[in-house]
Amino acid sequence: MHRYRWLIFLVGFLLALVPTVLLTLLLMPIIRSWQEMDSVSTSYALYQWRWPLLILGGILLAAGGMYVWRASKWPGKTLMALLTLIVIGAQFMVATKMSAEIMFQEPSAIAFKSAESLIDKDSENNEVMVVTINGDTKAYPVNMMGYHHKVLDYVGGTPVLVTYCTMCHTARVFSPVIEGVVEHFRLVGANNYNAMIEDATTGSWWYQATGECVAGPRKGQMLKEIAYTQMTLAGLATRQPNARVLIDDPKFVDHPAYMKSYDKNKGDTASAISRRSMVYGVVVNGYPKAYRAQIFEREQCMRDTVHSVAIVLVKNPYGMVAYEELAGTVDTSRAINVHQEYWHSWKHFHPSTQLQ
Repeated sequence: MHRYRWLIFLVGFLLALVPTVLLTLLLMPIIRSWQEMDSVSTSYALYQWRWPLLILGGILLAAGGMYVWRASKWPGKTLMALLTLIVIGAQFMVATKMSAEIMFQEPSAIAFKSAESLIDKDSENNEVMVVTINGDTKAYPVNMMGYHHKVLDYVGGTPVLVTYCTMCHTARVFSPVIEGVVEHFRLVGANNYNAMIEDATTGSWWYQATGECVAGPRKGQMLKEIAYTQMTLAGLATRQPNARVLIDDPKFVDHPAYMKSYDKNKGDTASAISRRSMVYGVVVNGYPKAYRAQIFEREQCMRDTVHSVAIVLVKNPYGMVAYEELAGTVDTSRAINVHQEYWHSWKHFHPSTQLQ
C-alpha cells in the first residue's frame, strides 16, 4: 500500500469528488447544454450510488492520505491537504449552497388572509394561482411559489400539490394522492429547465411540468392534474373578496432568493417566437396547442378549433380563461386549463403542439 499511496489517494479523491460534481452539473441550471440533455436516467443512477461512492472514496482518501503524509515532504503534504480541502469544500457547497432543496424550501407554516385584505397599490397586479374545490377557494401568489416551488395543502378537504417552476414559468396543481396515500415530495433539481420532485415513499422522480414519473419504481405513472386559474390578485379580490390567499412565511421573506417581484417578468416581447417567449398553452382531449401572448395584446377574444373541438379564449383584465363552445354558445361549465409559460418549456413537454 505504501508503494501505491498516491494512486490510492487520487482514486479516493476522484470517487469522492467527480460523482458529486457531475450530479450537481446535471441537476442544476449551470451549463445550458447539460440541462437540455435528456439525462434523467444518468442523474438518477448517480444519485442512487452517491453515498456508496462517497464512502468508498473517503476510505481510500483517508488510507492513501495517511501514507502520503508519512512519506512525503512538505510539497507533497501541501498538495494532499489542498486536494482534501477541495473534496470537503465541494461536499459542503453541494449540501448547502448548490442544493435545490436547501435553496428553495417549502413554507414552515401555511397561513392565509382574504384577498380583499391584501390589496394595495404594490400588490394588486401580482398574479395568483387560484384553486376551487367543493366551494372552497384558495390562492397561491406566483412570486411566493416561485421561491417555494411546491406547497402541499388542502382545498375543500381535498389534498392538493401546488407547484411552480421559475425556469419555465410553469404553474401546475396536482393531486398528491398516489395509491390511496397522500404523498410528500421534495425538490431534487431540474432537467430540461423544469423542476423535478422526488416522492418520499419510493424515491421516484417526477417532472413538474407534466406530473409524469420519469425515474424510479413508479416510472410511467402520472399525477392527476387539478384545475386552477392564474389571474391577478386584484381580479380575485373583485370576484371573490373572501377567497383565502397564502401569505408570506416570515422565515423566508428576507431570504436572498425570495422572489418578491418575480411575476413582473413576462419574458421576451419581440414579435418573433423565441425560447423565452410567453405562450398560453391548452390541451383539449389530449391535443396541445399554444398561443403567443402578443396576440392577446391586440385581441381580447379568440375562437379556435383544436382537434375538432371549438374553443374560445378570453383575455380579461385579470387573466386568461378558456372554454369549450357548443353550437356557437360558450359552455362555462366546460372550462379548459390555460397554462402561461415559456415557449421552450411548452414545446419540449408537448412536442406535437401547434402554435398560433
